[in-house]
Amino acid sequence: TPAGGARVWRVDPRTGAPIQTLKAASYGFSQTGSDTTGIVDDGTDVWVGNLDTVTEINAKDGSLVRILQIPDSVNIHGWPTAMVRAGTQLWGATPETCRPYCGGNTPAYASLIQFSASGGTYERALMRNTAQDPIALASDGTHVWFAASTINGAATDQDAAGSVTEFNASDGRQIWSVPATIYSSQATAGDSIAYAGGRLWVANGKTVTELNASNGKPIRVLSGVQYQFTAQPVISVAGTHVFVLNGAGNSVTEINANTGALMDTLTAARYDLNNPVGIAVVGNRAWILNSPPTAASYVVQLALSPS
Repeated sequence: TPAGGARVWRVDPRTGAPIQTLKAASYGFSQTGSDTTGIVDDGTDVWVGNLDTVTEINAKDGSLVRILQIPDSVNIHGWPTAMVRAGTQLWGATPETCRPYCGGNTPAYASLIQFSASGGTYERALMRNTAQDPIALASDGTHVWFAASTINGAATDQDAAGSVTEFNASDGRQIWSVPATIYSSQATAGDSIAYAGGRLWVANGKTVTELNASNGKPIRVLSGVQYQFTAQPVISVAGTHVFVLNGAGNSVTEINANTGALMDTLTAARYDLNNPVGIAVVGNRAWILNSPPTAASYVVQLALSPS
């Protein structure tokens, strides 16, 4: 999202070559260089978060499908910085929802916004009591998991110690919530979450924890010291590969999902990663977005070997 207008790029997954640039004016994007947004792709459509809206784009040709709008009557405002597709539902989460408007000393707090992905209609907003950043979402299509570490807010507030919470994806009903102190004493380091095979993987800068997705109970905790990652990680899981992106250390740690063993460390020297900011794993390919502070961003593509 560069200053002067947001962009979404379509890239050839085989070669990495750019196919099309989707500019702000035609798609309802309004972010500037200081804003971040959520984006999710289900293979047919791509959804991009914006202030109070989500833009749906045809993944094949890049055409605008529609813009999903939070009704004015709901009287909340925020940018979805995390998004997931859950069956027929689309979920977004914002760390700073403003009510009734953003600006000045308006209190801010986290919230989850639910849309019907099939109908394009607003369903509901689920409020949390504290401002939380970063936040993350994961889904298995039936459930949605929300991970957050509080930066602001009193210790007695909901989620103040950081937490992982499961919701029913269709009606927004909360099923369970576990505080971060169950699986880590570093509750304010920032969270990233991924789902695979009945398990949740949560990275918070000091640890990576494997949780039972049905009840939130920890299965194992991996130390960040051992696996060479620090604060503000991004995590992605596919099959037996768990990747923890370490933006602060300019590297990506690859972990065996079955055993917890370190498989590889992708370093800046080997893979030209001097400021990795995002990672996605699709099939046998890992895509790492590298965003140098003084140069153009680019994507590093890795082929995954069976493990």
